[in-house]
Amino acid sequence: MQTSTLLVPRALHLAVPLSQAGSKHDDWDWILRLAEYPGTSFEMVAEPLASWNLQTSHSHISSADSNHWRSSRDWIRSHGDRVTPLAYASFLLAEVAARAAAARDWSAFWPLLAEATTQGKPTFKMVALYLGMWLLPSQQRQRLRVWVQQLLRRLPPSSCPSDPAPAAPQP
Repeated sequence: MQTSTLLVPRALHLAVPLSQAGSKHDDWDWILRLAEYPGTSFEMVAEPLASWNLQTSHSHISSADSNHWRSSRDWIRSHGDRVTPLAYASFLLAEVAARAAAARDWSAFWPLLAEATTQGKPTFKMVALYLGMWLLPSQQRQRLRVWVQQLLRRLPPSSCPSDPAPAAPQP
């Protein structure tokens, strides 16, 4: 969830302000605090209303210390009671692992996978993406990503794996 795409009522934003500390996971922390605020809910719109272009060459708060994956691991550990086991595993295998893999810190490979499977509930897809992040060079991952996107565009919308199955009518 990209924080800049959230529409939040002003009163809620004043009641639960986004931290101005500039810490790596201030946006994630804010979303968790919003989720705990009484009467707050998140709603997703079915169609895309924004696009987010990730450019790895630009420096920003989230990537300025991308080689310090341990601080991201410590952050999710300190918030483990606030997230589901699925979210815990996802954060480790995607967010933390991306920083460790970018740093080529192979000492993180087995511990992150072990923690995700013992403390979280990873899906097969999460583990496959984790392995690809570590084992495939970035150029091959980019080519594979383009190939999968092209393949998915050719499928009818109802057969797209990311689309939720329609609800069965109730009698």
